[in-house]
Amino acid sequence: MTIKINGTNTTAQPSITGTDTDTGLVYGTDEVKIVTGGTDRVTVDGSGNVGIGTSSPSTDLHIVGTSNVLTKTSNGNAAILIGVDSSNQGLINLETNHDLKINTNNTERLRIQSGGGISFNGDTAAANALDDYEEGTWTPNVGGTAAYNVQEGRYTKIGRLVHVSFYMYIASIGTGSTTDIHGLPFTPANDTGGSSLAYWGGLTQGVCTLVGYVYNTTTIYLYSNTAASTILAQNGVLTSASVLQGHLSYFTT
Repeated sequence: MTIKINGTNTTAQPSITGTDTDTGLVYGTDEVKIVTGGTDRVTVDGSGNVGIGTSSPSTDLHIVGTSNVLTKTSNGNAAILIGVDSSNQGLINLETNHDLKINTNNTERLRIQSGGGISFNGDTAAANALDDYEEGTWTPNVGGTAAYNVQEGRYTKIGRLVHVSFYMYIASIGTGSTTDIHGLPFTPANDTGGSSLAYWGGLTQGVCTLVGYVYNTTTIYLYSNTAASTILAQNGVLTSASVLQGHLSYFTT
């Protein structure tokens, strides 16, 4: 192959070419371009940024494409595929609807949906996407002027499902509620949860059963019975020196 040095130094006629005069190198001010077929393909600018499909790279490697941006093949199957392509063969696949998919063995395993949320194993239903995960603390309280020796609460939220735990030791109940615990981290949907009390002590009266109930507010309503009964009631069981420890699961609105 004969190497030619041209004086034009343009995309149409690069300065260094072979027998194909519209393919070669173009030198600019602090930059070099690789040209094929009269079109800029790769640009290296004065900062060392490399642009593929763009003549103005803004990062170390800046790739712009209208189909597959990055493809690596192995044995005829795409091992890495990033681009606007509907193929399921790639490990990473950005679809035309802007979903991002991760595939293994030619099968979709995980999808980050453009509307938000993560779905699994080819499930594209928005309602089935995991769109939230959160861990944190909350402060159980009975309101009023109550004082406490201990107030501890933790929660984990997965989608709409919330699981909370709490430990509360009332030093002085003051004007606080004798039936309710306030402060849940998220508002429950109607009739969607209940608690399991692992321990209680220092109540105003003996109880056979003590449970928590939630309904559309950030309050746990305590229900109990003092003898065998066909129904639970909101008895005023909390007082100074009462101790409660328990768990509660519910769905948010």
